[in-house]
Parts: sequence; structure tokens; C-alpha cells
Amino acid sequence: MKLIEEAPSRKLSRVPTQCVIKKVGARVFNVKVQGNPVFQNLDIYAAAGANTALIRGTDAIVTTGPLTIELDSVAQMAKINAIEITQSVATPLLSLNFTYPDGSPVQGSMNYRVATAATNLTGNEPLKNGQATCMMVSSPALLGLLGTMNVDVSLTDTTGNILWEVTVTMNPANANLASVQSSALTVVVQRPQ
Repeated sequence: MKLIEEAPSRKLSRVPTQCVIKKVGARVFNVKVQGNPVFQNLDIYAAAGANTALIRGTDAIVTTGPLTIELDSVAQMAKINAIEITQSVATPLLSLNFTYPDGSPVQGSMNYRVATAATNLTGNEPLKNGQATCMMVSSPALLGLLGTMNVDVSLTDTTGNILWEVTVTMNPANANLASVQSSALTVVVQRPQ
């Protein structure tokens, strides 16, 4: 199961050019990343002055599809001159290996649901030779997961039988997620009757 494909951080750069109106409030805009507001009422001139680059950074998680950056104009047209996207620190992996008692790999899918009062992330990952890999996040807030969360993980075979299921409730504020290291788990499941 891949909860997260990439964990990029971005730096938005804006270098004022000669045609920019050089006064506070002349060009103001909001920036959203993955639909979440990250910079509100950004005024390059007010923040950096004339002929000076302003560099702002933020983190985001891409779970599926492209990284989306939106510029919403407040005054004049929103404009940035450069965007730098980099992979953040290495993410620990949890490798799950599902087999039947005879050692043959399970064919099917790993399904997941991570939910808080405000956010619900779901998905599934087909097993490859009985294996699934989960990227673990040291800061669930980057995914919009704030407060107590419920994590449901299940394994279904190719005919839809649930072979394994785990439900965990946790509050990231009470856990040291930064200390999580890569690990592996082998689960032996019974064949459905």
C-alpha cells in the first residue's frame, strides 16, 4: 500500500522585473498547494522590497496525480518567476508480505482508510507477488490529518474476501512518529473456505 507517492517540498521564487508596479499592494495574491492555502495575501513588494527576490517554502504530500499549485489574484495578476520542487527527507517504508500457510503468495489488494473529523483518505494497492509497501509519514498534518485519526487496513483476495484487517486509533500528538524506521512484516493468512 502506498499512502504517499511523493513528499515534495516547494520553494516559490518571485524576482521582481522592470515592469512591476513598485508599491505595496500593487500585486497581491494567494497561493494554494494541493487545494490548501499556504500563503494568503502575498505581497512581494511589501515582503521583500524593490528588485529583491522573495523565496518562500512549504511542504505538501502528493497521494495521487499531479502536484497542484494555484495562484489566486487579489490585486493585479498573480505572478511567480520560478518554482523549485524537491523530494524531502527519506520516508521510512513498511514492507508487508502476505502468504498462505503453504508459503504461496496471496493475490489481491491492500486497502486503506485514514480518517479524522475533517479528512478522509482512502485507496488500495494491488499486491505484487504477495507484497505491498507503505510509505510512513512523520508529520500527518502535511496530509491534512489533524487530531485523533482512525487507520483501517485490510487485505482482500481477488474474489473480494477479506483475509486480514487491522484498525488503529491514534493521536499523532501523543506519538513520536519521527522515530519510525523502515521495517517489514510477514502475515500468514488462511485460505477462504
